[in-house]
Amino acid sequence: MDIARKTYEVKQTDNKKNAIVTGGSSGIGQAAAIALAKSGYNVYLTYVNREKGALDTLRAIEAAGGEAYIKKMDLRSMDDINAMFEDFSKKFKTIDLLLNNGAIDRTSPFLETKYEDYENIMNANFRGPFFCSQKAAKMMSGSGGGIIINISSVQAEGNWPDYSLYAASKAALTKLTKNMALELAEHGIRVIAIHPGYIDVGGKDSEKAEDLSKTIPLGRMGKAEEVANLIVFCASEFASYITGSIFNVDGGVLLPMASENYF
Repeated sequence: MDIARKTYEVKQTDNKKNAIVTGGSSGIGQAAAIALAKSGYNVYLTYVNREKGALDTLRAIEAAGGEAYIKKMDLRSMDDINAMFEDFSKKFKTIDLLLNNGAIDRTSPFLETKYEDYENIMNANFRGPFFCSQKAAKMMSGSGGGIIINISSVQAEGNWPDYSLYAASKAALTKLTKNMALELAEHGIRVIAIHPGYIDVGGKDSEKAEDLSKTIPLGRMGKAEEVANLIVFCASEFASYITGSIFNVDGGVLLPMASENYF
């Protein structure tokens, strides 16, 4: 698949801007990193285990004429987060955009969820983005502002079996988005959350694409590029008066009064 195709481009007219994209080795993060680079951003992307995917993203950005760096970072580790921002600061003086995309997507029945599951998911999906945002906001506030985009999930609003922990972590991230937007507005920092629905990025959902599509009003799964298009728009001057907003990119999956999981 050509991972550089079908992206919404907003050409920057000023000097290049700098973006951090966590979880940029696959899926939405990969598509967003490429789209942002094509729109005039230098992209610093992180990965945990998928080094090959991160290198693929790097090459796609370079092929499109952009500049990128990759860094191994585990959002569950404060040491990794501190080291990442220290390395980023050596390469760039300012940060204009933080995309909190990295996360752990793992399911388990509520009664079978272990403490270790709680620690891993909450630290990766909430604590990590919280402190990445804090560090980025401190840098942004001293350089005229910027934007923080949190990739949450429709799970923050809808209810699916076995997703209690994951959904709670994403709901926390969505609520954090609104509070951050309120507190950071005076510093010229906008904060937005995006709720992807079923996005075809491989994995268990993609294997059930035909069945899942029947539960989506638009009749199909989404594409990572479609989420990336919204990210680029939100990061552009066209969205300069938008903050604290939550955007669903879900094909209408939350619209039915009773979803496929009603029981």
